[in-house]
Amino acid sequence: NNIDVLMADGTNFEDALAAHIPTAYAVGYGTAAGIGPSPLIWADCPILDMMLDPTVGYYYFDDFMGSIVDPGAIASNGGWTVQRATAGTIGSVIGVGGELHLVAAATADYGINAQLLNCCVKPTAGKTIWFEARVQISDIDNQIFVGLASTQTAIIAAGVLDESSMSAIGFFTDEPSATTKYGTIVSKAGTQDTTEDIAVGLAATTWCKLGIKVTGVTKVEFFYDGLLVETGEITANIPDATELALSLVCQNEDGSSTNTLKVDWVRVAQLR
Repeated sequence: NNIDVLMADGTNFEDALAAHIPTAYAVGYGTAAGIGPSPLIWADCPILDMMLDPTVGYYYFDDFMGSIVDPGAIASNGGWTVQRATAGTIGSVIGVGGELHLVAAATADYGINAQLLNCCVKPTAGKTIWFEARVQISDIDNQIFVGLASTQTAIIAAGVLDESSMSAIGFFTDEPSATTKYGTIVSKAGTQDTTEDIAVGLAATTWCKLGIKVTGVTKVEFFYDGLLVETGEITANIPDATELALSLVCQNEDGSSTNTLKVDWVRVAQLR
């Protein structure tokens, strides 16, 4: 026979545990302005349930305190599939808290395209996707992509984001971008909704959080430092037929400075 365990106020202990712990862990006790996961993105994500029961969903988190990614590796690097635009590196930085750095050489359009292909999700009806990364750039005149994309060797080619063929959901800066703003893209094999310059600041050597929430195949929301900044609701643009992998790009735009994309942590989840 099952025995109910009651708390002092008469509440069933198991019911209280089920009702409160997953929500607390999903939010992660963070704030929009804090360095941790943002509540507006993660409040309804059952992170603890996913960690305890993989039938609930898929979950990935990296604070880059584990195995070292080798900047000298040529192709597959610590699980990352790497394509260099002539010259660029990817490497873990040894230090308290851990960081992943992508570095572009000081020549225009040089840099690195990196994808963690086995960390992938697919927009599906009734299955929410959550994504967030804490990042920093060394120079605002840069070519950057942070988000989810189909397998691509050149997410940004010759300075311009691929809007004609790839499937992707993410934040970017490229040659046409205003130097002080990020853009967003939702693209299904080139059928896309791209906002070149969203109304958020792009600051060098300043940490920020870039977040995405995909609700089934009907809505994509973009968050900057935990606040909603852009929404896409054109179903035809949402790449529901393609696996999208964690993807990062850092390439040079100004032609004179070595540019760096730093990643403090990244978190990805999807309901199963």
